[in-house]
Amino acid sequence: MWSILQAIRNEYRGWQRFREATGLWPLWSILADILSIPLLVAAGTCCFIVALGTRRLPLIYLALISAVICCATGWYGLRRLACKADVVRGNRSSAGPCSPQTLEAFIR
Repeated sequence: MWSILQAIRNEYRGWQRFREATGLWPLWSILADILSIPLLVAAGTCCFIVALGTRRLPLIYLALISAVICCATGWYGLRRLACKADVVRGNRSSAGPCSPQTLEAFIR
């Protein structure tokens, strides 16, 4: 439980550092963090439930493994895309000169 609270606190601190550097909140990263996991879990669960309805054990195993792999890949890709979009947005309206690598490190 403590590690989850620390992760949330560190994520928020990164968002604040990004805001201090650019003057903007990392909107896309915040939305991706809040919405991605519930949506991907729901999509994976729906695929798995549909596979359970077939009552074919190989298909059920395949659906379970592929749902986990696809959801993990989708989550990582969505977060990277949001991070890149926020870095571009932050560089366009930056309050001060910040390198893209620095801004990306704040919201990673």
